[in-house]
Amino acid sequence: MNNHLTAKEEQFAVARAYGKTQIDAFKDAGYFTSTRQTMAVEASRIESRPHIKARIDELRNELKDEQKDAFTWNRDIATQRLFTLMDKIEHSDKLLTRHAPTILNCVITLNQMWVVEKEKEERIQIVIGGGRGPQDFDPPDLF
Repeated sequence: MNNHLTAKEEQFAVARAYGKTQIDAFKDAGYFTSTRQTMAVEASRIESRPHIKARIDELRNELKDEQKDAFTWNRDIATQRLFTLMDKIEHSDKLLTRHAPTILNCVITLNQMWVVEKEKEERIQIVIGGGRGPQDFDPPDLF
């Protein structure tokens, strides 16, 4: 068995490792067939080759290691990225219109992250005694 990958096979493996579908990876690698069904069959056949499968797994493991070393995504970073995007499109109505749904989804997600972060902070304060304790709560009226 030949463990050396051709340039197309390597490109296919890289695309798959980054999460592209078999068909998209097939096209990205420069393969071509006349129908989508044939592409699906050929892409599956390529991925089933042991040396290609091994390379995809190797690349995915490398990506996992890189992701562990990457910065932590948090609300501040997300907000900074959103503002950067908004600055870039601020003077272009065409870009603003095109990216408006994405910006709205970002804002919604950021707000949800903020609520979750605040709830976690409150729970931590209660547990460690730095926040409200049982003495701070009035008993509910049961009758």
